[in-house]
Amino acid sequence: MSGRWGAAPHVGVGIFSGIANGAAVGGLPVAAFFAAQPISAATFRATLIAYFLLLDLWSMPLMWQAGMISGDTLRALAWSLPLAMLGSWLGGRHFLRAEPKDFRRFAIGLLAVLSLAGLAKSVI
Repeated sequence: MSGRWGAAPHVGVGIFSGIANGAAVGGLPVAAFFAAQPISAATFRATLIAYFLLLDLWSMPLMWQAGMISGDTLRALAWSLPLAMLGSWLGGRHFLRAEPKDFRRFAIGLLAVLSLAGLAKSVI
């Protein structure tokens, strides 16, 4: 997965994203990096979906083992899963009608807003 930029920038973004994850903004460097790649909007979207899915699948057992997941976490997951599915469906519909450059701009803007919200939550 080194792409046209080589392995070093990918490793650097991964390290920076891991460090930034402590401040709840770990996904933004990865999304910005992929947005800068010479790939189609469809590949960009699919890569981000796969990245975040695999990141969650990797993180959940580690968080469970560390005692960071409780019954409250599972209840919040049950309540939020339908909303996440609805958001994915609506996002897919919007993606089909959007121009590729508009999609990239919207995706980066949305991730920036979500990152700022996560950062604000960490500070509060």
